[in-house]
Parts: sequence; structure tokens; C-alpha cells
Amino acid sequence: MYATSSKIKHGSGPTHWRGAAASACLRLSRVVLEKTQDWCYHEGSYGHNPEFGKETVLKLDDVIFWKISTSGEAMVPKDVSASGAIGEEHTATLTGETVQVRVKDLKSGDQYTDFLTVAVVYQQFVAAGAGEPIKYEPDYT
Repeated sequence: MYATSSKIKHGSGPTHWRGAAASACLRLSRVVLEKTQDWCYHEGSYGHNPEFGKETVLKLDDVIFWKISTSGEAMVPKDVSASGAIGEEHTATLTGETVQVRVKDLKSGDQYTDFLTVAVVYQQFVAAGAGEPIKYEPDYT
């Protein structure tokens, strides 16, 4: 199950969509965006290079209903990646009822920005049985 979003390529200007009816049923003051993992090991695929990752979640009280996880490696050989890195990294911010997610492809340098409506993502979680959080996967198309 993937979160529905408005997708834009970084630099093309933001577009927003909202779930006004959905927001009426969800107390946004009880929703928290939280970084749950932030790690780095020197055990990458190319010797002792840094491998890193991060996970960010949306929670309603103690229930996690959405998450994004990214990971990558730095100091990789130039013949593998001209930028010296592979994988992805992300940032996420919560402003009112909107989560802005930025994901960067470390190899290409491409950066994508999505805007998710909290109430709509929560509705997707409930519709899927409220078991596993909705897992965000960037769509680079």
C-alpha cells in the first residue's frame, strides 16, 4: 500500500491537494512526525565505506500509520557513482495537515518533492485494516 500524493520534480513549483472532509474527522493536534531511526555504519558494499539510513513516521497518539525509510552509501568508487554516493536520503516536515516529503537520489542527484494530506493517508491506513503503516515509496517517473 503506497501513500497517494501530488508528485512534483524539485524546482517545478509546489502543488497541493487537500482532504478537507477527511480532516474534519482527524484531530491534527494529536498527529506527530517523528524520526525513529538515524544510523551510520562503516560496513558498506565497497570496503569500509559509510552506509547510512533514516526512518521517519507519522503517528496518531501511539499508532504509527505512515513511514518512509531511506538508506545509502557514501565514498563509493567513481565508476559506480560519479557523485561518490548511492541510494536515497529524505527529509519530511509536517505543517498543518500537510506532510512535505523530499527524497534525493544520491547517484543521479535528482530530488523529488511530494505533498501528502495527513487525513487522506490516515484514511488509507484505516481502509487497509489499520495493521501495517502505509509505506512511502518514491516514484521517480
